[in-house]
Amino acid sequence: MNINEIEKNIKRINKEIEEIYWLSGGSEELMTPQMKKRYAYLMLEMLENIYYLYDYLELLESIANYWVIKYLKIDFDLEKESDE
Repeated sequence: MNINEIEKNIKRINKEIEEIYWLSGGSEELMTPQMKKRYAYLMLEMLENIYYLYDYLELLESIANYWVIKYLKIDFDLEKESDE
């Protein structure tokens, strides 16, 4: 999945989440069982897209590291810095 699809999905999911939140007055107790189930499904979908985004960013990081190390002659471990 590319970054544009991930962004589009996250925006769509967020819009639906906001609609349910608005319809329920921001209260879980006022949600119908159907709304709760839909809300939970949307959260699951959001997590899935967050994982796709994370994978995409990891790939982008490795590509950037390659180019920086190869062509800027910077020889340091970026992973060690991000773990701190």
